[in-house]
Amino acid sequence: MNHVFAIKDFVASKESAKHIVENQVKVILTAVKDINIKNVIVFVNDSNVNNYDEEVSKLTNVKIIPTLKVLKKNKKVSKQSFASFHNEIINQLAGEFNASDTMVHIMDGTLDLTNTTSDRGLCQTRFGEMVNDVLEMMKLFDHPVWFNTASDKGNMKYGHYYTMIDFLNIDNNCLLDTLPECVMYAGNSNLDWIMVNAEEYKAKKMPTLTMNGTYDYDFLSIKELIAKFANYGNGYFDNMFPTIPTEVGAYFRDPAFDKDLQHYDMSKYKENMENYRKNLVEYKNLKETTINDVVLYVRSVLLDKLSASDKEKLTQFVNSITLK
Repeated sequence: MNHVFAIKDFVASKESAKHIVENQVKVILTAVKDINIKNVIVFVNDSNVNNYDEEVSKLTNVKIIPTLKVLKKNKKVSKQSFASFHNEIINQLAGEFNASDTMVHIMDGTLDLTNTTSDRGLCQTRFGEMVNDVLEMMKLFDHPVWFNTASDKGNMKYGHYYTMIDFLNIDNNCLLDTLPECVMYAGNSNLDWIMVNAEEYKAKKMPTLTMNGTYDYDFLSIKELIAKFANYGNGYFDNMFPTIPTEVGAYFRDPAFDKDLQHYDMSKYKENMENYRKNLVEYKNLKETTINDVVLYVRSVLLDKLSASDKEKLTQFVNSITLK
């Protein structure tokens, strides 16, 4: 499978450019033996790419693309809003979304990717290990789109990442080939990293990945995008997001570019929330998800996808418990 990485340089400064090249682009390229990297594209929220030096042009399969155009009558260009910038990138990736055998990664420029070797030795890099684990999980759940969880502060408590429910496949009496060692469900996602299986995404006619740009509170643009997928159903939930253990520690959000730390005028919050609730009225299938809902969903997936040998293992395991 070909992998296309689209990195969003929303800040578009010398500092953000240096950060993206050192902590994202170069780390991604180290995983070339773990995943087939077709392109790394940095989209810049500016009309030029002058902050990216000549060193970048020497890197294989790396492109730096400005997203703003300078009008002849007015050379001054205002940077796009968070949602508009995201939507511009989604539109520019249209060709990749129509490609076969392609995984598109939409990655926020605030992230620091971990540049170490694989923990388990199955891949050469920590980064490649995490990507391959996510792909295995996406295949299991038949999910063309995956939303990240590890950099969301909502999943942090007392300085530690935590999940709502974990499914473990570590019992020596009943190891299922279909299920990874551990699949976890976290309660929050901020969309710092989205993975899209382009071919499956198109075939299933899934919701658009563009955001509603009418809010001036970016968090609500993200939540409505998530709500579109939860309304679509088929294992997508508004408050439960599947992931795997190797996501945790594979990347972090750099505090220097953390948009969550910026001040927001809370006097506008009520108006934004009212607008958000009105927009969600059209999503008829949207509901609060419980742990039991997730258990039932995962059970249905396993019953549908278990191989004959796995079903036999499961039957023997259940019988052994009954006999005891």
